[in-house]
Amino acid sequence: MRYFIHLLNGLILCAVFTATGADEPAAAAAQLAVQAIPATPAIEKSDTTMTMPGGSSKTLKAPYASVKLEIKNKSEDEPVNIDLIVFYIKQPVEEEEIYQFKLPEPLKIAAGETVTTNSFYLDKLPDSGGAKLRVSVSITGWKNTGSEPGDEFATGAGFNLQ
Repeated sequence: MRYFIHLLNGLILCAVFTATGADEPAAAAAQLAVQAIPATPAIEKSDTTMTMPGGSSKTLKAPYASVKLEIKNKSEDEPVNIDLIVFYIKQPVEEEEIYQFKLPEPLKIAAGETVTTNSFYLDKLPDSGGAKLRVSVSITGWKNTGSEPGDEFATGAGFNLQ
């Protein structure tokens, strides 16, 4: 039943994005190019302890993967700000896992600039039985100052974990 609800939500989102394809948010989303670094992140098989930004430590529970995102603002004149990054892990059999990262401060990307994020750690990954896990990443934010209607956007990319 939960799988059906996620599928239904996905279909509704597809319909909404298709219906609003010519609107401003879609234009803002189209100005971003997103890719994972490395292109196919490896799934690590044993726990490890990492020192996080700010000096705190965190134990990552296996299986886990570390991924950075390279985000390019293809606009010639509009800066963008990103405040939320969500990873959706598609499992071969079960429902999807969601890893949400609310950035402490918006990631500001000037027109024409390319930035590479800090690492995102996706731990306690679902057991794939040796198959690749499909990952979709959703990035939300705003262009310019975010004060005008249509300044908000959502865009995404996909990659595999193996």
